[in-house]
Amino acid sequence: MKTSLLYPIALAAFISLFISNSSMQATVATLQELQVANANAVYQYSFEGANDSVYLPRRTDKIGGVVLANLATGFSVSYANSTLLADGSPATPPRTAFDSSSFAAFTRDGASTNGASLSNSTAGAFTLSLTGTIEYLIKPTIINDGGYAIGATVTAAGSGTNNPRFIFHYNGGAATNIAYSTLGTASGVALIGGSTGVSYSADNWYYVAQTWSISSVSNGTVTMNAWVANLTAGDTSLTQTINGVSHAFNAANLNSASFGLGTYAGGTTTRFDGGFDALTIYNTALDSSVLQAHLGVVPEPSTVALFVLGFGVVGWVRRKRRAR
Repeated sequence: MKTSLLYPIALAAFISLFISNSSMQATVATLQELQVANANAVYQYSFEGANDSVYLPRRTDKIGGVVLANLATGFSVSYANSTLLADGSPATPPRTAFDSSSFAAFTRDGASTNGASLSNSTAGAFTLSLTGTIEYLIKPTIINDGGYAIGATVTAAGSGTNNPRFIFHYNGGAATNIAYSTLGTASGVALIGGSTGVSYSADNWYYVAQTWSISSVSNGTVTMNAWVANLTAGDTSLTQTINGVSHAFNAANLNSASFGLGTYAGGTTTRFDGGFDALTIYNTALDSSVLQAHLGVVPEPSTVALFVLGFGVVGWVRRKRRAR
């Protein structure tokens, strides 16, 4: 049997162990393991690690090794789980992770260039694919400030070209209470809030998955889809908030991207105030059924024995695909 088929089979087997349990909820640490086990995962930022210096474990991509530089000026990026900040001091809301199984990274907005954000520190080290998926957990602390949450820049096709954008998530600004996404042209599409079917609220954790497909790097089109769940509100099913929206796309290449969290790919203004966790990028458009499984595979602590068994199956698949 092809190894590429093993992940969905193992995932389905894992889910079947818990299908009779009606009290399942997402656990971030297990979501992260499922993400890495997928053979199409190319970058993952889980923000785990004992420190943020020397080997920079909290800011290092767990698959491709691309380190995110701290672009802090007036503030530093902070790391917390649901109990403590990374320095061991008590975490004060709203800078708390979704659960205590994982640390989350928190960027900060500030006046003018005063803030905190992250961006890949090695030029040309980050590559985006013609077809892909970005999956992440996000917690906006402020929703009406116009801050850029997740974005990338790629090489433009030429002087004046204005449509190679990869701005996955940004706040719409004062009085909108809507998060937008724009790929290709500058026209934003509502991602959370407005008429999407999922309200956009401060201090709520959201699961978000966005896919894209580019017909041609030069003078092509990019088609995007997105699915969202409000974890804080207890959503157990994904809502598709973007459905097949297409924009013009025109770039020179996709292999020298600058990627940013809490800023638009290394920008120094309009930073996002909030948290990120389990951010993973894939080189294929994941099916919504896989994304739904990622949202809800992990049991309550009362079913730990079954969880360990399923975790072992997924771990075996991971080892198989790494050995190829």
